[in-house]
Amino acid sequence: MATTVNYYLNGPDLASATAIFTDSELTICAPDGFYSDGVISRELVGCVLQPEVACPSCEEPCCDNIINITAGEGVFLNTFDLDTVSVGATGAIIVYFDPASIPDGIRATYNGAVYNEVTNALDGYKASITAGNPTYLGDSAFDCGLVLGSPHLGVDEYKVVNGVPIATGNTLTVNIALGDVALKAAPFPDWYVMVIPKTTAAPSTVDIEITGVCPTTGWHLEVGCPVKLVGAQYSRVDDCSDPSFTATLYNVPCVKIDPCNPTLLGVPSLYDWVFKDENGQVKLEDDSYILEATPDNQQIEVLDGVIVSMTPCP
Repeated sequence: MATTVNYYLNGPDLASATAIFTDSELTICAPDGFYSDGVISRELVGCVLQPEVACPSCEEPCCDNIINITAGEGVFLNTFDLDTVSVGATGAIIVYFDPASIPDGIRATYNGAVYNEVTNALDGYKASITAGNPTYLGDSAFDCGLVLGSPHLGVDEYKVVNGVPIATGNTLTVNIALGDVALKAAPFPDWYVMVIPKTTAAPSTVDIEITGVCPTTGWHLEVGCPVKLVGAQYSRVDDCSDPSFTATLYNVPCVKIDPCNPTLLGVPSLYDWVFKDENGQVKLEDDSYILEATPDNQQIEVLDGVIVSMTPCP
């Protein structure tokens, strides 16, 4: 982990100094390594500061940016900038996660709220039964002892910067309960889809934590910039013979779509997320509904905010 301690410069600031010391008398050189004031970074080699470089942003851009990680066990911290396309935009943040068979846990934090619910195209809704815990996804054939090996001690923490995991120096204890695990036997879905509502201009970043406790792991992560969802008409009356399409629902597809140019919005399908608002904040209540569709209206059942059945009306 980056450490903040007192160091002493032989100049007014890091940019103009030529060396760094650990004492105010400037007699003991600081250890070799990189030093930063938050704006620039300079490497100290043999008590001589090297040329400055701009500090890289620790935030990944939303939209058109897939994080691909292959590593050993670890807790990987990812921060995404939600203002990449439009500053202050509101809407639904759509997160795509592929654990690539070997199980990994996912949870996101935005504006103080934790999100761990996902859906997928093969069997729909998945989530830890404990609010705030990561949801572990992957192929059940590759379970390396997620629960039996818990607690997992000495798990290294990493910060992902520009797609590269950088060790923070922290080691963590990871506890995994049976209710956190939502593995699936083959065939395995390509992507899991999470929705995070952004209803205000700020905060402009979202944090996503991926946890892998198996000896090796690999995963893919992409986060879309906030997008307004598209409505579809539905009836609250569960009667195909006399629907009254006076209400609007908003779907997020259970398959991966282009987060920069989202399609299939407004065309609900099996295992899609469905909401009552265009920001994806309020899930449609568990119940049966009639969805206005072409060529036939559809009788749908919703559970946990996900369409779990669709039947054409006669």
